[in-house]
Amino acid sequence: MTESGRLLAIYLRDHRAGAVAGRRLAYRLAKENPQWAALRKVAQEIAADEIRLIDVMNVLGVSEGIFKNVAAAAMETAERLKPNGRLLAYSPLSRVLEIESLISGVAAKLRLWASLRQLAGEGDHLAEIDFEELDRRALDQLTALASLHESAVLLAFMPEDGLPKGG
Repeated sequence: MTESGRLLAIYLRDHRAGAVAGRRLAYRLAKENPQWAALRKVAQEIAADEIRLIDVMNVLGVSEGIFKNVAAAAMETAERLKPNGRLLAYSPLSRVLEIESLISGVAAKLRLWASLRQLAGEGDHLAEIDFEELDRRALDQLTALASLHESAVLLAFMPEDGLPKGG
């Protein structure tokens, strides 16, 4: 394998690990916030994008990074242990931070699709991938998550009297 091929494989495996963590986080966030149907849609799309990434990896002959995927799943689970102002219950602060994590992950995925689109011009392996559709879906996810973030911030930090105060 060439150096560039090895680096591309590492890059794709890293994004795959991020997709594992993102999918798990998105579904858990949707479960904890059933009032927001948009979260379920985003979670389903993130899962579909993960499958599309696996397809790309298969087309390019890149094997799965099982260790990285397991580590990403473990890290996503461990993040639930961070202090969030509540010991046993789901916190409004958790919602804000988790949506911010998803925003970061979707933004990284958008750059992944841009990188792969650039490489598609160099060969025919990726010619059948609809990068425009993947971009559109990622941008829609970012728009939905930004709107949900605004609501989450208000729920977490705006007191009933409408005057935010630090503690």
